Amino acid sequence: MATSSKSLSEVRGDTMRTERTISKELESGSTSVDDEELESGSTSVDDEEEHVLNMKEIFITDNEAKESLLKIYGQVIQMVNELPKELLTLLSRLYGDVSSKLKMNATLVSEKCKLVVAGESNSDMNSVINTVLGSEILPNPHVLSPGTICCVHTVPSNVEGYFVIQMTNGSSERYSYPKVLGAFQGLLSDKMKGTMSQRIETYCHLPVFGNTDSVTIVSHPGGNNILPTEFMESVDDASILIYVVNSACSDGIQENKLMQMCKHLQSDARAGNLNSFDPKCIMFVCNNWDIVEKKERSDPGAENRIWKEIVTKIQKYFPGISEHDQIYKLSTTEASYLHVLWKNSSTF
Repeated sequence: MATSSKSLSEVRGDTMRTERTISKELESGSTSVDDEELESGSTSVDDEEEHVLNMKEIFITDNEAKESLLKIYGQVIQMVNELPKELLTLLSRLYGDVSSKLKMNATLVSEKCKLVVAGESNSDMNSVINTVLGSEILPNPHVLSPGTICCVHTVPSNVEGYFVIQMTNGSSERYSYPKVLGAFQGLLSDKMKGTMSQRIETYCHLPVFGNTDSVTIVSHPGGNNILPTEFMESVDDASILIYVVNSACSDGIQENKLMQMCKHLQSDARAGNLNSFDPKCIMFVCNNWDIVEKKERSDPGAENRIWKEIVTKIQKYFPGISEHDQIYKLSTTEASYLHVLWKNSSTF
C-alpha cells in the first residue's frame, strides 16, 4: 500500500488491554465533543502469519494482567485492614470505607475477556471478525432480521456446542452447533426462514483462543446512524472494541456514531466508573480498502486523501487514538489471504 499505515494483518498483541485505566483525554474531559457543542505498509508472509496467529497470546496476556492486578488488590486490602485504628479512622474520614471500596473494585476485574464489534452500515464487519478468528462464526447479516445482535461464547473442545435464536416475540429455539466445519451459516439460514430474530447466542469451541470458556464476542448491527443502547452498555466491561469503517462509502465516515461513542465514554469516565472502557483499546478497521486503491488509479491522490479524512475525523473525537497502532486498512484480497492462512495453519 502507498501509505505507511499498518494493515490488519499487522495487529500486535499489545492492542489488547492489560489493565483497566481511564485515558487522560476522557478523565480530563478534553475530547472535542464538548468544544463542538459550545461552538454550535506492507509485511512479509512470515510476519503476517505470526501476527494473525497471535490471538491466543493476546488472551493469555490479558488473563495474566488481571491475575496480577487481583494479587495487588489483595495485598492492599490486607495492608489497609492491618493499619492502626487511628490511621484507619483518618482514612475513613477522607475516603469513606476504603476496604469495602477496594473489595468492590476487585470484583470488577473479571476473568472474562469480551470483544465488542460495531461498525457502519454496509461495513461487512462480521466478515472482518470471521477473518480474524479464522472461522465463519458470526452470521451473515443478510439471513438475520434487522437489528439482530450476535453473541459468541467460547467453550472447551470437549463441550457440545449449540446456538439459541431469540425471537422478537420473546420465544427462543435451541439447536446443536454443527460439527462439520463451515456448516453453521447454512444451518442458521435454514432455521431463520419465516422467523424474526432479536439475538443469536452461539456457544462453540474456537481454537484461536485455546481451550477456554472465558471469551465472549458481541457483534452489534451497523444499521442506521444511531448506536443502540445495548452497544453502549456492552462496551463498558469490554476488553477491546473493534469498530469497522466502510472505506468505500462515498459519504465518508459516519461521524455521528463517533460522537455518540465519545460522549458515552466521556460521561462514563467522569462518573468515576472503574470499569469504564479505555479508548486506548479501540481498534478501527477500514474495510473495503481495495476499492479505495482502485479509485486511486483513476483519481491520483484519492487514497491518501480518503485515509487522512478518516484519521482526522476519528482523532477529532478521540485525540489519543494512534494512526499507526489503532487504525488499520483491510482489503477484500487481504481478507481472503488471511482466511486461507487460518485454514492451512497447523498451529491448532
